Amino acid sequence: MAADYWIWLDIGTRELAFFAAFWFFLGGVDELLVDLVWFRSRGQRAIANITEVESVSGSPKQFAIFIAAWKEADVIGETLRNMVTKWQGDHVRIFLGCYANDPDTLKAAMKINADPRLQIVINPYHGPTSKAQCLNEMWQAMAQYEEDCGQRFDAVVLHDAEDMVHADALAAFSVEMDDHEVVQLPVIPLIHPQSPLVSGHYADEFAEAHGKAMVVRDYLKAGLPLAGVGCAINRDVLQQIADSPQREGLAGPFSEDSLTEDYELGLLLHMMGARATLCRRKAANGEWIATRAYFPHKRVDSVRQKSRWIAGIALNGWDRIGWHGGWAEFWMRLRDRRTVLNALVLSAAYLAILGSGLLMLASWLGVYNGLPFSPLLQTLLWLNLVFLLWRIMMRIAFTADLYGFPQGLLAMPRIVVANFITILAARRALGIYCNMLMGAPLHWDKTSHYVVKRDSISEPSLHSRVAR
Repeated sequence: MAADYWIWLDIGTRELAFFAAFWFFLGGVDELLVDLVWFRSRGQRAIANITEVESVSGSPKQFAIFIAAWKEADVIGETLRNMVTKWQGDHVRIFLGCYANDPDTLKAAMKINADPRLQIVINPYHGPTSKAQCLNEMWQAMAQYEEDCGQRFDAVVLHDAEDMVHADALAAFSVEMDDHEVVQLPVIPLIHPQSPLVSGHYADEFAEAHGKAMVVRDYLKAGLPLAGVGCAINRDVLQQIADSPQREGLAGPFSEDSLTEDYELGLLLHMMGARATLCRRKAANGEWIATRAYFPHKRVDSVRQKSRWIAGIALNGWDRIGWHGGWAEFWMRLRDRRTVLNALVLSAAYLAILGSGLLMLASWLGVYNGLPFSPLLQTLLWLNLVFLLWRIMMRIAFTADLYGFPQGLLAMPRIVVANFITILAARRALGIYCNMLMGAPLHWDKTSHYVVKRDSISEPSLHSRVAR
């Protein structure tokens, strides 16, 4: 009778292994194609994108900065101090969206309110509403300010309450917005000193996403999803969205029934014909002009954040914006929406590894001797091993380029950490999506942020060795 259990374990392990190997192979081919496009585009980008922003001639563009804040008392003060210090001049006005039932955030913001460029916008609704609803309230406040002062902003810049902005970011926006309506700066996560694995896996993913995947989308002229931070959008283009029939009854251009309004906005702007670009420029000192921020350093917070991303992009985003555009756009959206499948495949792979370990133990004990894998499965496994080694090498290279070689080596174990977080987040995302289908109201499923002293954070290297 015990032998029957081993037989069923053997069969189940083989089925799981073949299922995972098949999808890993397709995923490996997909990633290899992205790598080839990235290599193909390097020569063009070495001239077009890697430049220094030393000065902007003429009058600077007028920027309205939107920051939505709910329960951000721990971080908003430092963020605002950094922003008003680095961004000098009357061409900048900061709109901070707050809630009357969040007095701690209001109190922290009021300490910076001496700067006349900061305008605190009190939401008429008690929080938490959706982030997009808060952004729309700031849109209304901006429009009222324009009417009162007789001026019109050139662009709206989106930021989160924990962002550490670069002093040359607005100069970079001004240069790029001469030719584009949408500009996204890279995001560089800061690594929490007490969480090199959980917080560090964001560094690995963003280094490769904004150093390669977004570059490939830009090169292929596919839709550029916005990160919601460090992105500038032409004010007139946003007005077109706000005035569209789809936004009737809303206070502004941001989709209040979307979990990932920033991602969706980027693709919508592309569908409207807006010209978008990923701005990869360096300052005069060789430092990347980017938005730096610390991401969750605890597993539960990371799962919470990523589940919202997965539910909004891979599930609800499919329903809301569907499939549009040519082959490049279809390819990129397919990559965006495969996360739930990735989690399923990863789960199957880890179960197959566990089953194989038990079968090896049974063979060593002389309890059960299974048959070898089929030639097809063995071939897939060897090919996937090659793909895996290539992926690890690329991940190490991109991480080491920004953070140094020691962090590059840590990218290897962090791949496993990222996989398990993805599996847990996908499970939670399915629950969020099912609740949405059953009519559950959308609320701000925000991530808690933590105060980290600047000198205790692993800072990315100033000078990147590889020009991407």
